[in-house]
Amino acid sequence: QAKVVEVARANVLRNVPQGIDRFSGMVWDYSEGPLGMAKLPGPVDVVVGSDLVYPSCPADPLLNGVLTVFKEHREVFPEASPPEVILALKIRYQQATEFLRAAQDQPGWTVREVGAADFPKAFSEVAHTFHLIHIQER
Repeated sequence: QAKVVEVARANVLRNVPQGIDRFSGMVWDYSEGPLGMAKLPGPVDVVVGSDLVYPSCPADPLLNGVLTVFKEHREVFPEASPPEVILALKIRYQQATEFLRAAQDQPGWTVREVGAADFPKAFSEVAHTFHLIHIQER
């Protein structure tokens, strides 16, 4: 996980002009206990995840992980705005489509699948390979 976080951090620093205050990895397996937001020095603005579903993994743990992100954030940072969750899920797996449908059915969530029109032309092929999902808690 450390190498993935290191690569992701470098990517964000290279591509996000306004920079970031902090960056850390998160284990999405909430079944082992809390995700660890209480250890963070302050509220979270954005949670980004990719490559989170596989044929051998049902979509339910990811859905529960996102629910836990919102729940823990409310508990640990009650005065803060909820984070935005952005996920990139390979379309080749049925679990990604199942997750998208389940997320859209969640009460209190705004779920938007990002389409090719949202990308610069050079990146339009990404929209045909991934479900890019933007989730906000209302």
